[in-house]
Amino acid sequence: MKNLYFLAFNFLFCLPVFGQSGIPVKLVVYPNYSQAVYSHDGSMPSTVVNSLKDFEIAKPSFSTGILARLPLNENWGVSSGVIFMQTGFRDKEQVFRPGIPDPVIPEKYKATYRNINIEMPIYLDRSIWKNEKRNIYFSAGPSAWFNVSNKIISTSTYSDGRVEKLKTENRTVEFKGVNVALKGGIGLEYFINKKFSFYIQPSAQISLLGIALDAPLNRHILSYGITTGIILK
Repeated sequence: MKNLYFLAFNFLFCLPVFGQSGIPVKLVVYPNYSQAVYSHDGSMPSTVVNSLKDFEIAKPSFSTGILARLPLNENWGVSSGVIFMQTGFRDKEQVFRPGIPDPVIPEKYKATYRNINIEMPIYLDRSIWKNEKRNIYFSAGPSAWFNVSNKIISTSTYSDGRVEKLKTENRTVEFKGVNVALKGGIGLEYFINKKFSFYIQPSAQISLLGIALDAPLNRHILSYGITTGIILK
């Protein structure tokens, strides 16, 4: 993991070099919703899978980072860099003993499963339509996810109004250290001037591998949201 952080910081350190060489730098923010998508080996009853689909729902997530974009020609380009990811899913809120006040037993409980990854993508983009002010483009490509941490955030609400949050290590499964994902979207880039532009891109991303090393029922992470940011040229 130290080598991974070393690589990430080295990339950030090299950004001024990219700028001086004329390679555009993209600042990326990806607010999104992420949820679990299931795969299993056939040993799990369909009732179990369906109940999980109903109980585990999407949660607000985000990614942010920096990419360097290398123009290949007038219409094509390739981007790569380092992105910090906060993703996962959550349970529906459970209600216990409704209508019976008890200061010891929580009336409501919910759990959020949060995964932190470092993402290193390679995105290929192609301009679909462009003029002096705007560029409509398509972007897609794979990325490697390097898992950093996995937490369960438990929230309990009591009858007297108290809310307790507890953050613990997620040991429900053994997580993969490395995963592979695909991301794609269609975006609009607006040129502010020759050195600066703003872009907004509806996007979706899914991990191709399950997040667990070995489990009869595995979870892939699907996210959907808006990738946005600025491009410095």
